[in-house]
Amino acid sequence: MGGMGGMGGMPGGMGGFGGMGGMPFGMMGGMGGMPGMRGSSTRRRKPERPDQISSGTKVVLCGLQSAAQHNGKVASVVDYDAGAGRYTVQLNDGTNLALKPTNLTQIVNAQIYGLKSQPELNGASGKVVRWDEDKGRYEVNVPSHNKSLSLQPANVVLPTGV
Repeated sequence: MGGMGGMGGMPGGMGGFGGMGGMPFGMMGGMGGMPGMRGSSTRRRKPERPDQISSGTKVVLCGLQSAAQHNGKVASVVDYDAGAGRYTVQLNDGTNLALKPTNLTQIVNAQIYGLKSQPELNGASGKVVRWDEDKGRYEVNVPSHNKSLSLQPANVVLPTGV
């Protein structure tokens, strides 16, 4: 039966003994439920830092020189290697790449605000897919209007914490 993690809160259980509560000892088949391991796998995830992009986040690759064919492609963050200072990302075709943070732009939702030239777009939602350092503008895809816009930061409302 393997581990019985997460059973500590059952009636008749043994309180702080994690997965041993409420189960006859003959059914344990091992020490799968150790204290502090409730509902988790045996492999612990590193705590994520607020200055790192979380696993699973969609990003756009940019500024690559030796693999320029990947610039503009969308990938998912797999992990961050603090020692190497690189993110492992996976492209849609399954290819993994180890890239510097400067080669990634996190795709975030945003709202358009204060446009005078195209006021019909104010309030529209889009996705920030790129920061253009030379122009000092965000590239925002607006699916509801089938447009990609180059907007000043003052015209892009980002979610809190981004």
